[in-house]
Amino acid sequence: MAQTTTFPKAAASVERVVSIAGPALARTVDQALPTAAGLRALADELRKAANNPGSVPHPELVDPDTFWRLAAFPQAAALVRQLREMLVEIAEELGPLVEGSRVDFEQWLRFTIAGAVVRRREDPELSRAAVIDQIAGKCGELHRLLSSVDRLIPNTDRVEMLRGELAQARRKQVDDVARRTGVSREDAEIALRQEPPHRHQDLVIEAQVLAHEALRADVAAMIVQLTGPIFGLGERMVHSYYDVVASLDRSASVEFTR
Repeated sequence: MAQTTTFPKAAASVERVVSIAGPALARTVDQALPTAAGLRALADELRKAANNPGSVPHPELVDPDTFWRLAAFPQAAALVRQLREMLVEIAEELGPLVEGSRVDFEQWLRFTIAGAVVRRREDPELSRAAVIDQIAGKCGELHRLLSSVDRLIPNTDRVEMLRGELAQARRKQVDDVARRTGVSREDAEIALRQEPPHRHQDLVIEAQVLAHEALRADVAAMIVQLTGPIFGLGERMVHSYYDVVASLDRSASVEFTR
């Protein structure tokens, strides 16, 4: 990207940030994601609490609503806060990129106008309109470049794998419920997942999904903030058109008189 774009410095900065911050965000998300062994341990703890409330420090967590309010959601909220702190640092590093791209934009504009000297003499207004269209295109290029930081968002493969592992672990119990009650496997699974510890395991995963969605929304908001100044930069390029033309004409005149 850095070799082909009109804005090589901005491209290099984006690539550097993505290469460093992307893995850091992914590690943070992965570390917060429960393992299958951890979910099994949670199930064992909940069964122990249901059978002997005095044997565990927080027997109230057997209630799914209480578990969500006091355990699953706070853990996800803590992850979201940690990720947002990281995004603030990323935004601070990327924030100056639009203004920092002004020099590259001006160099491109001067080169483009210089290359259209014949067309400008034949039809000045049409030539200017064509350059303005190209300015809009370069603004789009810069927007796409900065928007590519959405690569920071980790994928959800591990979450889906964990869902699959839970479904596999429940399969025998679902079959037992279906045979005992005479309902379909689908209805048996729905009923089973409303009971502890299955409901609690699902809530842990749902909390992680919410945290991931929050990260996606935060990155989208950061991109809006980063790309916001591009329109103003494009306007400045349009307004400088005649100044660049005059500068080039003066330079040509000096060369001609030598």
